[in-house]
Amino acid sequence: MKQLLKTDQFWGGRRRKGVSRLMAAASLALLPMMAFGQTEPGGVCNAELNAGAVGGPLFYINEPITIGLSLGAGEVLDGNDNVGWLDIFRFSYQMDCSDGDTWPECNAAGNTVEFMPGSVTTSCTGEGDVPVTLSTEVVDQEVIFTVTDPESIRNLSENVCEVTFDIMVTDVADENTEREIIELTGFGSILGEGTNDAVCSNTLTAGGGASVRFDLSTLATRFLVTKEFSDDNPDPVQMNISCNDGFVSQPSFSITQETSVTFVVKDYLPGFMNCVVWESDVDGYTPTYEPGLDGGIADLSSDGACRYDSIVQGDFTCNVVNDANPASFTVRKVWDLSGAVGDEVDQTANITITCTPGAILTVDGVAGDYGNSITRTLDGNGEILVTADTGELGTVSCSASETLVDSGVEPTDDCVARSIANGESSECTFTNTVFFEGIPTLNQYGLALLALLMLGVGMVSFRRFA
Repeated sequence: MKQLLKTDQFWGGRRRKGVSRLMAAASLALLPMMAFGQTEPGGVCNAELNAGAVGGPLFYINEPITIGLSLGAGEVLDGNDNVGWLDIFRFSYQMDCSDGDTWPECNAAGNTVEFMPGSVTTSCTGEGDVPVTLSTEVVDQEVIFTVTDPESIRNLSENVCEVTFDIMVTDVADENTEREIIELTGFGSILGEGTNDAVCSNTLTAGGGASVRFDLSTLATRFLVTKEFSDDNPDPVQMNISCNDGFVSQPSFSITQETSVTFVVKDYLPGFMNCVVWESDVDGYTPTYEPGLDGGIADLSSDGACRYDSIVQGDFTCNVVNDANPASFTVRKVWDLSGAVGDEVDQTANITITCTPGAILTVDGVAGDYGNSITRTLDGNGEILVTADTGELGTVSCSASETLVDSGVEPTDDCVARSIANGESSECTFTNTVFFEGIPTLNQYGLALLALLMLGVGMVSFRRFA
């Protein structure tokens, strides 16, 4: 039976440092670290502990970093070499330590690291394979994990389970020029101040310690995007970002004028990356883009989007203002002259257009201070096009009426008031039908017949009196 490091030897200072640096790939990389246990005539009690940062290879300040722990039993045997199990009651995670530290001796390096409550997940089970519940307590940047239900994590010999949780680095010490973060984790009798935090089925105790190391990358640029509607429209819109370099974790978000979104672009080549932020089309509105600097270095422009060219570093802003498009109202004038004779009909009509509550903005493409009503004169067929402000309501009510000069006209129309939303259009038509209201006249054939009739009557009269 091989000899393992005894508990008293471990606490006496005989520690060995594990793997120095973690540069994780895109999956969880766990670092095997120091473990200790006991070998006595009554058996063997050995623990296993591995730790690492999930993801990478780059990690960023002010963003969650997931830590993964693999903890459980190594070789566990009783005095007759029967396989047993290990119960783990508590373990800890120290969030900011100095180079050369080994758990449980952690000297603060001056960085600020926060534990994120509610992020803990685990595959560990207790007696009877019942899923365990872990409680956490944070004391001086050390997180104490305690098994509360059932009372312990139970792993059979050579079996382990996983615990994950998130931390966030919010500040880096000035002297930490390499932006390296060192953290420690472990369990053992010292954690319980005399109690045993890991006990094997053969009553022997065990424990382990591990370190996690990762570098914080400075190559992360953020774009804070905000939204405004001229009419306070509460509807969400989709914002998008596209860059010719770097990595964008999520290129689209939905926001309202009450919310915002921050796009993050990582791992780019400074001075060569160009990014564009824009919104998907919103019916009835015209966007105006306002790019800005928030400590960033880049060339800005606003041609149909927030544009950032030759980004060197830092953060940026993009405010998008959606102005409501005006409503359009077209009034047409049509003459039906089928009942007219010659050019005796005056085809003049005065058209009055009224829009409320929003003011009329343009008449036939000409802007002016028109108020709520305009009158124009049309001679013959024609049309008048007005645009009107929909205001905060997002709609405007428009109607039209006409005044005729010629009395021999029968008017019909569909120009009653109607509600028109911003960006939408409506139209109506006045149809004026001409009818004859004078003495009827004969054409040339009628006149010829009338002449023959009169001639016949004259000849009869002449013969009678001759």
